[in-house]
Amino acid sequence: MAAPPSDSSRSALPRREPLGARFTASVVFVRMLAQAAAARGVRVDDLLERHGVDPSLLEVLDARVPHALLVDLWEQVPRRLNDAALGLHLAQTVPPGTFDLVEYCMRNSADLAACYQKLTRWQRLLHDAASYHLEREGDVARIAHRPTPSLTVPPHAIGFILAKLLMIGQNLTGVAFSPRSVSLTYARPSDDTEHRRVFGAAVRFSQPEAHLEFDRALLDLPIRGTDPQLAAVLDRYAQHRLAELPQAVELVDELGQRIRQALRGTVPDAATLARQMGMSTRTLSRRLHERGLTYQEVVDEARRELALRHLLNKDLKVIEVAFLLGFSEVSTFYRAFRRWTGTTPAAYRRESVRV
Repeated sequence: MAAPPSDSSRSALPRREPLGARFTASVVFVRMLAQAAAARGVRVDDLLERHGVDPSLLEVLDARVPHALLVDLWEQVPRRLNDAALGLHLAQTVPPGTFDLVEYCMRNSADLAACYQKLTRWQRLLHDAASYHLEREGDVARIAHRPTPSLTVPPHAIGFILAKLLMIGQNLTGVAFSPRSVSLTYARPSDDTEHRRVFGAAVRFSQPEAHLEFDRALLDLPIRGTDPQLAAVLDRYAQHRLAELPQAVELVDELGQRIRQALRGTVPDAATLARQMGMSTRTLSRRLHERGLTYQEVVDEARRELALRHLLNKDLKVIEVAFLLGFSEVSTFYRAFRRWTGTTPAAYRRESVRV
């Protein structure tokens, strides 16, 4: 068992309640899992009660539930149903319309690219901490799921998300395309037959992020039966619903999340992220100062969190982790890591493997 962190490993940021305690999700996920359990004679009322959620809330269209309830359901329902691939199976069986407004917005898109972009635009209607990204690189397209790094997302949920993204694309275009590859953040199960069957492609496990990669040309596939006028109405309503949601992410959390997402070999500058957050660099600096922080301190914390996460991936060398975090010298990374944790990256990796 790894030793408890020393004082030097504790974050310099002010102590706040855990992210999972403040994030919420649409009730549609709870309804889906509860119905899947009930269809096989299993009830989940005890899990709802544990999180203070009345079963009648499942029928309220716009209701939100704690993220912690979703974690509990995604971990307990597969066990109670003895289904080691429940997430993949649900992705195949949930009926059209399950995901309410966001799904209907996606269904009324011009092409597959616009369909996935609708998800990236309205993702918070489904979950406060959801973060989907559509990227293009050469002849490859990638749709990635990047939740807040410190947030718990059970393996069944990750498998469900990627499988559902693939099937929505296939169903709405009428083309049974296969991804080039699939990356999942959890470890390879003892039997990965269902993963290979559902995705129809090479599946990589224990990856830094979850994403589908497919031919970029597929983004031009038209969506069948789309209605441009209805699409405009749905998008306006989605914007209205989004504006009504309470602001769940505190400034420091949002900034940290954006830094973690942007750390890909270079450190994002404050001006760029301030602009993305709808404020000037001076305003961002002032608001951080009000919290007793500087931009560099938030960057430092984001690097620390990502370092701990990347070092759990045995396929990444320490020098690669240092590069991903924007360190020009490995020795600089080593000094920073010792300051954060009181140990070296290699020692931390060995201890983590033994836990």
